[in-house]
Amino acid sequence: MEGVRRYRPNVLFARNLYADVLADPASEDWFAQNYERFLQTYDEVVIMAYPQIEKIRKPSPWLKRLVIRAKEYPTGIEKTVFKVQSYDWQKKAWLNDSVILEELRDILASGGKHIAYYPDDLWIDRPKLGVIKLEMSTNSYPFIK
Repeated sequence: MEGVRRYRPNVLFARNLYADVLADPASEDWFAQNYERFLQTYDEVVIMAYPQIEKIRKPSPWLKRLVIRAKEYPTGIEKTVFKVQSYDWQKKAWLNDSVILEELRDILASGGKHIAYYPDDLWIDRPKLGVIKLEMSTNSYPFIK
């Protein structure tokens, strides 16, 4: 990071973190990841909040618990991006846009500040921009200052 910052001093670094590491710190050994250390080391920590991959039957409470756990750390909410999945790799199908929107709204309603989704395919408009921009547009949700 030091080498990159020498040439690009304003660059920010983010690191993906498995949701299990935030939800259950005992899983740190299995994943060789530590949320608190990531918060200290990187500008942003991206939680892969993928309920479909994790086979979570009730995504809403699970996502809310992730946000609650992030709030337990001094810079947790400010430095954490909650990323939901938009594609079900096991079923090889795009998720319904309303599911993605509901998950993003669950995160925001619980106090999460930064949201993302993955993947995105602009060539086939998946997820549908007209739906996703309801939560991801700077026109309707300006930057938090």
